[in-house]
Amino acid sequence: MDSYLGQIVDREGWAEWPGAEPGRADTVYFGEYGNDGPGADTGGRVGWAGVRQMEYDEAAQFAVENFIYGDEWLGATSFPYDDDV
Repeated sequence: MDSYLGQIVDREGWAEWPGAEPGRADTVYFGEYGNDGPGADTGGRVGWAGVRQMEYDEAAQFAVENFIYGDEWLGATSFPYDDDV
């Protein structure tokens, strides 16, 4: 989310793990939101069931403050973070 994706990111965006059971990729959630850069074009992404181009409300569920309650403990570290989408 909100990341720079360089040219190293393939247009398909995701790849099956070697040796994965057939159909395994359709059981996983792959979400993208607000990325930029040459690898952020989602036009050629794989067509798996779990691949999603998220809207703000959906992406907010995965923000630091909601997903890992980072506001409660990350302040005590020196790790830089943005608590919102």
